[in-house]
Amino acid sequence: MGIKALLAAAAVVVMTPLASLAAPLNNAVGTYDLSNINYESLAPRGIWTNGSGFLQQVGGGTDTTNLYDIENQGGTFTINPDHTARLLGTAVAIDTSGNVNTSISFVYDLSFTLHDDAVSGTQSGYCQFPGSTQDCSTKPASVDPTSWDYFTLDGSKDNTISFNSPFASVIYDITDRSGGTHKGQLGFNANALIEDGMLGYSMWFNAQARGQTGTGTFEVAGYNFRKSLHGDFNVYATLDPSITGVPLPAAGWLMIAAFGGLAAYKRRSA
Repeated sequence: MGIKALLAAAAVVVMTPLASLAAPLNNAVGTYDLSNINYESLAPRGIWTNGSGFLQQVGGGTDTTNLYDIENQGGTFTINPDHTARLLGTAVAIDTSGNVNTSISFVYDLSFTLHDDAVSGTQSGYCQFPGSTQDCSTKPASVDPTSWDYFTLDGSKDNTISFNSPFASVIYDITDRSGGTHKGQLGFNANALIEDGMLGYSMWFNAQARGQTGTGTFEVAGYNFRKSLHGDFNVYATLDPSITGVPLPAAGWLMIAAFGGLAAYKRRSA
């Protein structure tokens, strides 16, 4: 093989993987530690639901609300080199006094794929700043939804919220609530509930209790659980350097191999 043929082969090896990659990421591949938002007048929380939350004591009570704490619960959002992602961790109830109630908790485990339309401008984000429209068409200059990464739930995976004992029989199947207008998003000021200069993650979901249909409630261990509801995650996200690598893209390794072969050819030809 001549030097021109080697160079052509190297170009094919390098360019083909690059062309086949999904939409490029704005944020780093790796694992992000999650913590509650604490923004303006909002109570600190990581998860919000509509109405009364997932559950309430039969007859009423003060030990749970529609807010859930993810602080110091080991929650992570991990972006993989293939641009899939996973949101995984534990949330605990927040009572009516704003205190954490660890006797009520659940595990969230959601899988995502990078939304390919993110870089084309079709995902405009979701803004709640004063003076902003919901679709970010008016917003502070510091907010740049095109710099966010957008993710959609992977419907081929088992996306769930699973309650812990004494409610271990309660599992909610989670589906994407975004409706295509605003996907789950990772970025600075994401959803506008993440204040200026802070990296955060937001996503919107529907929850349907497994084995239940329609609306209303069902009783487990002295609590009424709602059959269906919706909510969202709004969390700070901090890249964890202790468990995060910055892998050289596959094309980079192929390029090294290709040009290594070229160097060997030149040595043999000398």
